[in-house]
Amino acid sequence: MSRSFRRKNATYEYYWVLRDDRIDMSRHRVTLLDQASKEGRRAIRKFHSDSQQTMFSGAPAWFRKIFKKKNSSHNLRQMHQWIKNSDYEPVLNIRHKYSATYAWW
Repeated sequence: MSRSFRRKNATYEYYWVLRDDRIDMSRHRVTLLDQASKEGRRAIRKFHSDSQQTMFSGAPAWFRKIFKKKNSSHNLRQMHQWIKNSDYEPVLNIRHKYSATYAWW
């Protein structure tokens, strides 16, 4: 199903998109950008592009790769210590399907 078909007749509230948070040294200032201004159109374009990271998406591939490597090397180290010393009790990190995603957020 194409993206244009999914978004057909969709209405959007751009309050969070057009919100401009600026932090001064004295106070937190929130302003709304004008929808027709250059900055407002840029914010709306970015909102409608698919380049946004959301809570529903998973962790990036580079992060999952690093996470998996750290986890497997830790488990291997624990097993090698257990092989060298039979009295050592290994503590293994069990990897679940979404472990990297949970660590990312």
